Amino acid sequence: MGRLQFDGITSIEGHMLLPKGTYAFEIDKADPEYKSKEKGTRALELTVHVVEGPPFDDGTSTVGLERHMRLWFPNKSQKDGGNACGRRFVEIGEAAGVPGITFDKDTQKLEIEETDEFVGKRFVCDIAYQDYKGEDQEDYKKFRVYES
Repeated sequence: MGRLQFDGITSIEGHMLLPKGTYAFEIDKADPEYKSKEKGTRALELTVHVVEGPPFDDGTSTVGLERHMRLWFPNKSQKDGGNACGRRFVEIGEAAGVPGITFDKDTQKLEIEETDEFVGKRFVCDIAYQDYKGEDQEDYKKFRVYES
């Protein structure tokens, strides 16, 4: 089977890895009903787009490219009992300026006042790569406040 060829970067934007570096994203949509097909676990799926970031090696801009970030809701079956997931919610919430997100690691209780509060907010993070089943995958870290 031959490889598919695409004209124009927009056709394959979801499959191309963004270059490593620091990015500013804006949140376009927040879907609290996302479910994993494998395990049935739930996540808040954020649809975001690049506001600022490094270009691809060929000079093509990354601005405007869309990404889907999933914030998994903590559950006790996770390796650390859900602590990392709870902390990530708080970290991204603080970076995006979303009020009312708290996580109590002793009770593993995550509280979010309103997931719609994410929409329209901006944040900054770094993108590195991590190995996932033998392939590079974008790894988002060091979330912080966007200052225009």
